[in-house]
Amino acid sequence: MKYIVVDTSAKALKLLCQVEKGKFFCKLLVVMDDLSAEVKKQASNSKTKVMSFTEVEEIGKEKLLDFKVKLCVLQECRMTVV
Repeated sequence: MKYIVVDTSAKALKLLCQVEKGKFFCKLLVVMDDLSAEVKKQASNSKTKVMSFTEVEEIGKEKLLDFKVKLCVLQECRMTVV
């Protein structure tokens, strides 16, 4: 799996141990609670990027796309799609 989300640091540590052993591959691990130093160290050892959910939210706020609703009138069906 490339991207995994877990709720606790304890689960993150268990998962990272398995990644380090070569059981599977994880590119990015998102932890819902705060990251412990132990999780960060284990992630570094297993070559997995680890982020807290708060960090992910901040990136989303910084790179928020400006969605503009485009009005498209379909003449054939006489429908308006917004």
